[in-house]
Amino acid sequence: MPKPKPTAQAAARVTYYVLQTFSRDKKGVTVDEPIEKRSQGEAMRASARAKDTKVGAIVFSRTGDPISGDWDDAVIHEQWGETPAGFEDMAAA
Repeated sequence: MPKPKPTAQAAARVTYYVLQTFSRDKKGVTVDEPIEKRSQGEAMRASARAKDTKVGAIVFSRTGDPISGDWDDAVIHEQWGETPAGFEDMAAA
């Protein structure tokens, strides 16, 4: 019996895993360039390595449809150290 094909809607949904790190400069805590990872595990391992050089990090994922722009709220998997005030709200937007 052939497997059913995924619907167009199901096939269009993707999950992005992101490591967002933070550094410190003269002005305070700054936001580094976000780094996309292939899996939650890869993002968590990269976060652990970043503890030697960064002042904070958030690992989060977003699932949705990049074509329609319909995204679920961000899921925060890990947060440590210093992060700019309100950054968690921006990650969910």
